Amino acid sequence: MPRIVDFDTTAPAEWIGWRTGCGTLAEEAMAQLEGPDEVVAHRLDAVRALEKELIDQSLLAGGLWMLDPLGPPVAQFSLGLLTVDPDLNLTPQRLMRKIRRPEKVRGTRVFDYSTAAGEVSSGPAVVQVEVRGDQDGQVRSCISQTIFPRGTSDLMRFEYVTHLPGAFVALSKEAIDIGESLTVEIGE
Repeated sequence: MPRIVDFDTTAPAEWIGWRTGCGTLAEEAMAQLEGPDEVVAHRLDAVRALEKELIDQSLLAGGLWMLDPLGPPVAQFSLGLLTVDPDLNLTPQRLMRKIRRPEKVRGTRVFDYSTAAGEVSSGPAVVQVEVRGDQDGQVRSCISQTIFPRGTSDLMRFEYVTHLPGAFVALSKEAIDIGESLTVEIGE
C-alpha cells in the first residue's frame, strides 16, 4: 500500500512554523521579532516547549501564531502522521462515529464539543472542536483536523490549540487555511 513519504504545508504570515528537529531555526526567527526582553524570552520558551512536544510525540511539524508581533504566541499547531492498517478501512464516517463524544478527562469540564466532515485540497477531512476547562480555570480550545489524503491509508492530523478564548474564532479561520495548504507525496 502506498505511504506518505513527504509533505508540505504553508502557514500564514503571522505564524512561525518548522519541521521537527529544526527548532533552532524557529528560535532565530522569533529572536528577530521585536519586543520587551521578557516577551522575547517567553517566545523562545514557547518554541523550545513545542519542539520538545513535537519530538516526544514523534510529530512532524509545528508552529506558533504570532498574532501580535510584539507579544507572545497566542496559539500553536502540531502536525502528525497516523499510519493506519489498510485492512481497517478507516473512513471519515467511521472516524466521526468513533469520536462522536469527547474523551473523559478527570478534573476537567467540556464546554463545547463538535465534529464535522469536510474536504481540503489533499482529501476528505474530519474536524473536531473541543473547548475544555480545568479546575484551575484554564480554558483550552482545540481544533483537530484529521485529513485522509487520496491514494494512501495514512492520515495527517493537525491540532491547533489556544488558551485565549478571544482568539478561537480567528484560529478556526487560520486552521482552514493551513489545512487547505497541505500537500503530500505518496510513495512505496
